[in-house]
Amino acid sequence: MSSTTAMRSKSTDAGRNQKDRVFLSRCEELRRAGYGPEAATLLAANPQVDLHLAIELRARRLRAA
Repeated sequence: MSSTTAMRSKSTDAGRNQKDRVFLSRCEELRRAGYGPEAATLLAANPQVDLHLAIELRARRLRAA
């Protein structure tokens, strides 16, 4: 394996690890806000979902119930 290939591989791994950390963090925040496991996973996986808005909407729903 060339040094360029090794560097690219490490960069790819670091990017993947960062994405995993972001996903897990988003999922944890959504679960704390009251979303179930499946909903939290789906919302966390979608980068178009505004995390803060999703949490606020859930809080409003819980207050209204």
